Amino acid sequence: MNIGKHLKKLRVEKGLSIRDISKSVDLSPAAWSNIERDVNSPTLATLSKICDALGVHLVDLLQQCKNESNKEEIVFRKDDRNQIIISGKSNIKYELASVSSNEFQILIVKMEKKCEFGYLSNEYPYDEIALVIKGRMELSLDDTIYILNEGDSIYLKSGSKYQYRNPDNASCEVIWAIQGAPKHSNE
Repeated sequence: MNIGKHLKKLRVEKGLSIRDISKSVDLSPAAWSNIERDVNSPTLATLSKICDALGVHLVDLLQQCKNESNKEEIVFRKDDRNQIIISGKSNIKYELASVSSNEFQILIVKMEKKCEFGYLSNEYPYDEIALVIKGRMELSLDDTIYILNEGDSIYLKSGSKYQYRNPDNASCEVIWAIQGAPKHSNE
C-alpha cells in the first residue's frame, strides 16, 4: 500500500510545510519527501511519530487509504485487504479488515518472531480490544507488562499509552477492535 499521498494530504490539511513535519518527526526534509512520494517506506517507529505529529491513529490512516474509492463495501475479502508492511527490525504487517465505519475498526496485526515493540499509542481517544489468535504478545501498558497467550484478550481504555511486540520465536497474530469515533469530554 502506498501511504505517501495520504500523509501528504494530512500534512497539507494541517497547514504544515515539509520542513515543519520533518523536524517534528526527526527526519530530513529529503527523507520526508521520499516518504510522501512512496520512494521509501517509514519504519514503524517513524510511522508512529508521523501519526502522532499529524494527530491521526494508524487505523485511521489505513482507513483513509482504503477509502480511495467512494464505493461503500460491506464485505472485505482476505486477498483484498489493505496492508502496511513494516520491514526492518519490526517485521510487522497491518491489515485493515473492517467495513468503512465511524463506529469501530478491525485491524489484524501479524508480527514475525522476536519483533521489537510495535506501534506506540499516543493517548488517542479510542477504546480498544486486542485478541491474540496465534502465538503470544507482550504488551507494555504504563509500567506493567502483560503477556497474552493465544485466545487471551485485553481491553484498553481511551487514553491508554501502550506498546506491543512478539517476544517468541514463532509468529503472532492479533485482532484489534478499535472504536473509531473519538470520545468527547462531556460524554
